[in-house]
Amino acid sequence: MDEKHLLELRLKDENYWWHVNKRRLVLKFLDRLNISNGRILEVGCGDGLLSSLLTRAGANVVATDILFNATRSVKDRGVTKTLTFDASQPWPFKKYTFKIVIMLDVLEHIENDIACLHEVRRVLSRDGIVLLTVPAHQFLFSGWDKVLGHYRRYSKSLLQFAFKKTGFQPILISYHNVLSFLPALLLRGKDRLFDRELACAEFPDVPEIVNNWLKLWGRLECALISFKLPIGLSFFIVIKSK
Repeated sequence: MDEKHLLELRLKDENYWWHVNKRRLVLKFLDRLNISNGRILEVGCGDGLLSSLLTRAGANVVATDILFNATRSVKDRGVTKTLTFDASQPWPFKKYTFKIVIMLDVLEHIENDIACLHEVRRVLSRDGIVLLTVPAHQFLFSGWDKVLGHYRRYSKSLLQFAFKKTGFQPILISYHNVLSFLPALLLRGKDRLFDRELACAEFPDVPEIVNNWLKLWGRLECALISFKLPIGLSFFIVIKSK
């Protein structure tokens, strides 16, 4: 994430459907657990809204990001334990430190994702879990991904290979953002067809009624996620150590 994307996130994170729906998935899954029992690490905390919500719910959260302004922002939201570090490098934590690790749209930004997952496993407690979101479908890779600093988009087989190689067992791998798939297929296909270079990658503004409708759709996806949705623009993933 660059500074411009962080600024956009600050403006849209609380109410924009994309962010709301992704956050709802995480909070729904964590609601089944006793989050006050054990430490939570969020890698790539952005503006810190999720970490602040978990902190208010009684969780012991460490919020981290590669950008100093992001970790400063999360402190302003009341999260006291923050750290600026590059997740593509060795992580500055001891083995088995965290009960839960959260990485939302982070892994695709890391060139050596296998090495990163090894670090996740190292700092995760033996009975811990990891929650991830990543973009789906490499055939959709376009200028949008390049501007955002993505190295790849994922398939189920690529995810399963990475988890097997790093000693993780999938609990759930499901698509989400179902309604985004067809528009992305058309728009990013057009970008690739005409070799279009993007100067920036911003989430499009939508009318409030559309935004509210998409958030409502997100509630439906959240209710159905355990059934493993058949298509979508992203993956929602829960894994544990073998």
